[in-house]
Amino acid sequence: MGSASSKKRAPLPIVIFSPGFSSIRLFSSAQAQSLASQGNVVITVDHPYEGTVVEFPDGTVVYGASPSDINDEAAEKGVKVRNEDISFLIDQILEPSSLGGILDGFDTSKIFVYGHSLGGATSAQVAFNDGRVLGGLDFDGKLYGSVSEAGLDTPLFVVGADSTEEAASYFKGIMDKVDAAKMFLTVNGTKHMSFVDLPLVLSLLDFAPPSIETVIGTIDGKRMATITDDILRAVTSFLFKGKTQPLCQLEDNVEEAVVEERDLKRACH
Repeated sequence: MGSASSKKRAPLPIVIFSPGFSSIRLFSSAQAQSLASQGNVVITVDHPYEGTVVEFPDGTVVYGASPSDINDEAAEKGVKVRNEDISFLIDQILEPSSLGGILDGFDTSKIFVYGHSLGGATSAQVAFNDGRVLGGLDFDGKLYGSVSEAGLDTPLFVVGADSTEEAASYFKGIMDKVDAAKMFLTVNGTKHMSFVDLPLVLSLLDFAPPSIETVIGTIDGKRMATITDDILRAVTSFLFKGKTQPLCQLEDNVEEAVVEERDLKRACH
């Protein structure tokens, strides 16, 4: 019998993250680290010439868009380019010569994409276009691209901020176009920027700038980090392991969560 150290570890599923418009991947590092600690290969993506600042491996630094540059036209173009970025990344993951022996530790049959804001819209578009992706998770991002009109037949999960009836109605309309496992929930006490690491960082620093609640909501930053971890764990358990119970019990386990719509296409177990 071989020693425990000589046993080959089972390949790990792959999670890809796309940040918001003009944002960078580092703003969600805590989320990525938590996902990795749960036994996933986590790849966070910067989108050059749109992200505020991106450094290439050779040290070249390029600057991108300002948050004030966002409009529907820019968002449509951004989602198209981002979709191509992530599909190119998946091409490289599936190419044996690109990463050498590292690929031996990847389960390339299990790929999931999630993102915040425009990154969330990107996750839905990639799930629509790329059959290698098992599903997408959108943290509070309005959808753009063909998926916003045509819907999709790949699992989609949307997590919205504690917002208006108009926003809730919009996301419910998106859910109506999803012919696959789907879920839409909101989190009480949140705003659009609650779903990145900013609330956690401010909480750890015990720092609350004036009017910050209009940006990150009233929810405690450490608590928010736990909630996003719970949501991501529930979604990956469903997509990678076929477990419905974590998604079915989200409202019980996360008191701030309000499930607006859920159809997992299978019984809770």
